[in-house]
Amino acid sequence: MEDVLDSGRKRKNSDESDQNVFPSKSKARSSHSSKRLKTMSEEEVRLEKLVFGESSLFSRRNDFNRQFDPKDVEDLDSGLDEGYELGIGEFEGAMDVMTTSEDKTCRSVSDRKALQPAWHDDDDIPNSRGSVGVSGNSLLWARLNQSSRDQPSRCVATSDSEDSDDEQSANSDDDGDLLRHCGDLLTGKRATVHYGSRGGSIPSGVLRFRKVNALNRATHFEGPLITNVQFHPTSSVAAVAGVAGVASILEVDGRNNAKLSSIQFERFPVHCARFSTDGMELLVGSKSHSHLYSYDLVGGRTTKIHINRALGTTNAKNFEISPDGDHIALAGRWGAVHIFSARTKEWITTLQMTGDVNCMSFSSDGLHLYTYGAAGEVWVWSMASHSCVHRFVDEGSFGGSALAVAPSGRFIACGCPSGNVNLYDRDEAFKPAINGPSRPTPICTISNLVTPITSLKFDPSSELLFLSSSEKAHAARLFHMPSRTVFINFPGRTPRMSNPLCVDFSPHGGYLTIGSSKGTALLYRLSHFGSY
Repeated sequence: MEDVLDSGRKRKNSDESDQNVFPSKSKARSSHSSKRLKTMSEEEVRLEKLVFGESSLFSRRNDFNRQFDPKDVEDLDSGLDEGYELGIGEFEGAMDVMTTSEDKTCRSVSDRKALQPAWHDDDDIPNSRGSVGVSGNSLLWARLNQSSRDQPSRCVATSDSEDSDDEQSANSDDDGDLLRHCGDLLTGKRATVHYGSRGGSIPSGVLRFRKVNALNRATHFEGPLITNVQFHPTSSVAAVAGVAGVASILEVDGRNNAKLSSIQFERFPVHCARFSTDGMELLVGSKSHSHLYSYDLVGGRTTKIHINRALGTTNAKNFEISPDGDHIALAGRWGAVHIFSARTKEWITTLQMTGDVNCMSFSSDGLHLYTYGAAGEVWVWSMASHSCVHRFVDEGSFGGSALAVAPSGRFIACGCPSGNVNLYDRDEAFKPAINGPSRPTPICTISNLVTPITSLKFDPSSELLFLSSSEKAHAARLFHMPSRTVFINFPGRTPRMSNPLCVDFSPHGGYLTIGSSKGTALLYRLSHFGSY
């Protein structure tokens, strides 16, 4: 037994001696390895300086590592105060907080705040901090400002032979930048914008289009009913509003359709929303209230617009803004149409027609207002004299339900509760009558729908007419004006369309959006048009 214990003690002592020996060998090996790596690093630095010069990337990295200890880097300020909100103008400064260079390593937030801008741009607006930048609605303002500068003119026709190589290369860069933001669009100072196809008018029969992601895919909280959709007049931006009292401002690219802003109107279901002509504000109205709200897209402020009680208005569900930006027409009771100044929101005058006013539409120049009422007559008002200059009877109609005037000014479309749409030539409709209103003959009658027409909209080229009824699912058609026929493949199989409630075309016809009764604003890309 003692022999066994002695042998065990010897073995234990031998193991302890081995444990004491191995660490010294490991330390020696580690020291040797570090000297070898140090020698290799110095050799690499010498060779790198010989090949690339003194200011090599490896030497700058070593200088940075010698200046800052890795433990100290973790304690560096990130450059953002807690709860600090970044704007577009301040974002570039925030990105510079962790930028390294040969003469600048890291910039603290106090140094960044002390910097002054190199110049002051007249397009910038002062923010709440008193410096030049953007307001709290900075993302929306930057998008509007960028789009208005990048957006092509409505009709630009120039020959490519007049452009130099330098101009063409610069324009290709501009095209690529806009394509990244707005999808398959054409832009650039020298780009040619066509109404109709890239080679002529739109062919009939089959429409070239594709359904893209929903316009409000990033929100979907405007309510179960999308009551209004409208594209911004100068930027690739659109507004979607619904009965939940929410109006969302969204970027239009067909892929992400990112949300730029959302406005909640308390206990105010939105039934009508319109961008101002200059695109700086959004006006919303409701059938449950007699006042309007104005949302400032630049400042992000909401203003309540009271309407004089003496006018007797009970709701603001039906109003239009003139294309020239001078007037707002609000439908009142018993055939009254109240005219307000679009700039000051002050009442100007009241127009009176026979029967209730069901729908209204301005001419493309804003000089005339068309009103269509329950008596089946279309009244034409002059905005200069505020008087009725013409009346005509819509054939076979017992009450108007929808009205649209072509941007070209040539056609007038009238929809009625029977589901028919009468299309008139303006010259024929404006022929004077001996007694009472004139009775023109429509150039054609569209009878593809059997429920009351609730939406009519011409595209910017006046070649397409959209008609729909909100009382039946998938009751939407696109009418081809030159051939007087509807497209057989539209709207196609779109199970999410349900009942179409509202519609709008983008400023150059490239996109079509339809608000549905399922809380979705459907978006279609019309491939025939080459611009937003």
